Amino acid sequence: MTHSKNNLEESAIETLTYYRSKVRTWIRWVENYRERTKLMMSLLFSIGSQADSRTNLGIADLTARIAFDTQKDSSSMITIAAVTMVFLPGTFVSDNQDPQLHRRALHLSVISVEQSWGFRGNL
Repeated sequence: MTHSKNNLEESAIETLTYYRSKVRTWIRWVENYRERTKLMMSLLFSIGSQADSRTNLGIADLTARIAFDTQKDSSSMITIAAVTMVFLPGTFVSDNQDPQLHRRALHLSVISVEQSWGFRGNL
């Protein structure tokens, strides 16, 4: 009986050793998959960051173009302002030299307004 009891204990020990080995293998597989998952997540994050960087570079290029076009518009506006400053005082002085010109222009505008109203009335 002691012989069969020893065999039973040895068999139980071998079975437990086998299961312990299996569990250790499963633990290694789980750790392996955990590490692979971390690597995959890092890869996906890196790819997303690269796409964002490309988008930001495109936005920076468009912003530079807009700034250049705005600078060109600004220089055009300065030119227009300079031309206006040159000719506006002369226009003011020449307009004040002949006050009759104002009366004639006012009279012509009143006539043209009356004619346009009269024309509308004839429709």
